[in-house]
Amino acid sequence: MTDNIYVSTSVLEDGLEADVAVRKLMDAGFNRIEIGSTHVFAENYSDRIAAIKKLGFFVIHNYFPPADRPLVLNLASTSKAILESSIRQIKAALTFVIGSA
Repeated sequence: MTDNIYVSTSVLEDGLEADVAVRKLMDAGFNRIEIGSTHVFAENYSDRIAAIKKLGFFVIHNYFPPADRPLVLNLASTSKAILESSIRQIKAALTFVIGSA
């Protein structure tokens, strides 16, 4: 029984789209899933995850959804470009969580 066991999508191979990874874990019988940080960027993650959210319970890792271009998340950076991209990433993550809550 896996009702009280949480598993991260990061246990699967890197580079999967998050909803594909979630479905693989759900097919294996897990319904409590942390969406990890090893996924590739994809359009419409909110819609794609919402379509399967009713089937399980999900928690989100700090680097999800992935940025369209890889970045080093650093809110203490003295580089204006890194700071601005970090803030954009955090806003996207908050929008994703609040929008799918």
